[in-house]
Amino acid sequence: MSNVDKMCVRLLAICFLPMIIAVPIAMGISAFYNAFAQIAAPTPSLDLPWLITLVATATCLVLFAIQATRIWRWKEGKSLSCPACGCLLGSVREGRWGPYRKCLGCRTNHSER
Repeated sequence: MSNVDKMCVRLLAICFLPMIIAVPIAMGISAFYNAFAQIAAPTPSLDLPWLITLVATATCLVLFAIQATRIWRWKEGKSLSCPACGCLLGSVREGRWGPYRKCLGCRTNHSER
């Protein structure tokens, strides 16, 4: 796996985080609704599991669009790239010896100065 592949995996893996969190929550709420149905109690009229899944899907799509735009800007040469491997650099972080950026491909630190 090349550094560019690692960079793309790191950027796009975060896009699935809302769905990974929302699916167990929606399943738990659905099980709660089913428990109410089994005891013949009135269930809430709001279809909350479907709504949670819909919001998580929309959030995943927005995150994917943001990350795809970052990759596109890097590919066009409009973003900072690593002098060692050429991959996209992350945001500025404050470190022990001043501000730096971490490469998303080779994971090395590059001074902002």
